[in-house]
Amino acid sequence: MRKFLFYFFCLFTICNLFILDIQAAEKKQSSISKNQQQILEEENRGNKKNKKIQTNIICGYINPLRVASFITNAPFGWVNVTPPKPGKKLFQYQSAGFAYDLFEDLAKQLNFKVENAAYTSYRDAIRDLRLGKIDVVAGSYFDKRSLGAGVNVLFPGYISNPIRVLFLKGKERPVDSWDDLSGLKGVVRQEENIYSVIFNQLPKDTQVEQISGSKNAFKKLLTGEADYLITSTYAAEAEILRFKISDQISFAPKVLASPELFFIFSSHSDCYRLKNLFATVLKKMKQDKTNYMSRFRSYIDGWGKRFQEVPGLIDEMNQAELNAVKVNVGLSVEVGSDIADIQTPSVQVSVQRETEAQITDKKQKKSVEKEIKKVEVTPPKTENGANRPLTPAERIRQFQ
Repeated sequence: MRKFLFYFFCLFTICNLFILDIQAAEKKQSSISKNQQQILEEENRGNKKNKKIQTNIICGYINPLRVASFITNAPFGWVNVTPPKPGKKLFQYQSAGFAYDLFEDLAKQLNFKVENAAYTSYRDAIRDLRLGKIDVVAGSYFDKRSLGAGVNVLFPGYISNPIRVLFLKGKERPVDSWDDLSGLKGVVRQEENIYSVIFNQLPKDTQVEQISGSKNAFKKLLTGEADYLITSTYAAEAEILRFKISDQISFAPKVLASPELFFIFSSHSDCYRLKNLFATVLKKMKQDKTNYMSRFRSYIDGWGKRFQEVPGLIDEMNQAELNAVKVNVGLSVEVGSDIADIQTPSVQVSVQRETEAQITDKKQKKSVEKEIKKVEVTPPKTENGANRPLTPAERIRQFQ
């Protein structure tokens, strides 16, 4: 009997211990589940907090920084266009120029990847920057009116851009301030984005027309439709080399403004957290001013060399007038198409225009010859030494 009671007591004790272990295990499991839910909530919050840190690691390493630049603003930036391959319809676009290449070099020094995000519209690029669809635009003034919200500016700027007034030689005027342009008619290039920076300083009676395309702007100046052109000294040097018009253009000696150009990051991209790293490398690079500016000026010279085989702007204008006369009287004429600023100069396009009308009357032929002579104008000449003290003009002339 005693043995029975002893075994019963042992069994009872073991069962109670077993039940207590089960209850403790259930309680512990319940506690773990609750703690896991809290941890998951914290991890979610942690993910939100750490997501930016993780993105910093991803941005530039796994995902490249998507970088756009100016569209048609040499030497700072332009877009190269590659014609579609046989069987394909899409053109290929690539950002190029000093600003994009400089940012790419900074990224390489930091071991970051860069994706060339070429646009055909600067406004579209800035819009997508604000939305976080791209990470960087390699070139803008610190102008809130044009930039808007959603952007972060990288300080310092990568270059100071001197703004000058250009005249047709023989029609120069002294310009010591914006007030000296009072009553005159001028033009400014849209793609340079300098109008919003300077328009508050212009006299109220000054007429300034924004022109799209450097070729159109310089045509206005050469034909006398505009009295002056407001432009970047560097951009003017590059385009004057391209158009071969250094003997026709006069630089006003005084610089009227020198706004800085900056790299702009998107606030909606966590890549902007890399901004300080880029700033450190940029500051170090700019300390060697000689090499830095030598590199920059190579883009001005390179732009001129790129168009060495292309006819000058005055020759092109004369040829266009000549062709227009021939077409009007019914001659068959081959017209060289105008190459867009964002296209590669190697792309050659021609259009053959033919009419069935033939000139048989001698009087008609004589009248055609007279009209042709009218449009074959020669570039304006000035006295020797005109504008010789101006460094930009001298530099361009020596280059040619």
